[in-house]
Amino acid sequence: MATTLRRLGCCIQVWVLLSAAVASAEVVQIGNIMTRPETYHLKDVQLQGVATHIQALPPTFMSKFGTMCYGAYTFTLGDETGSIVVEVPSMCGRSQEAVTIIAEDQKVSVAVRIEAPGYYTGSGIAPPGEVKSTTRAIALREPIVQDR
Repeated sequence: MATTLRRLGCCIQVWVLLSAAVASAEVVQIGNIMTRPETYHLKDVQLQGVATHIQALPPTFMSKFGTMCYGAYTFTLGDETGSIVVEVPSMCGRSQEAVTIIAEDQKVSVAVRIEAPGYYTGSGIAPPGEVKSTTRAIALREPIVQDR
């Protein structure tokens, strides 16, 4: 009986994990985020659209690791419901040549964390951060180019 309960518990845990993975892969329309950003605050969502206004950012030095970090950039992602600026953080420990930046007018899919306006951001040490006036989308991974 105990073995059966353990197996059942394990199956339920696997089902919950798979359900969460499938739910997180659902594409959210940008217009929904821009209309009610507080609903998505600090939530991880999947976005798809066309990338425009790509702007590479300068490399930064990460003193903690003693290395340069390359590849940070921003772009505007637009779908049929709206647009949002996506911030792609730099990657430390890779050469600048190893960083791939998407091209203008490419259709991309990207997992992002949404930060609603008005909330404090920062690393939790003084100063506590700043108040943002716009909705932010921070890429969790590099954007994936989609076939048109």
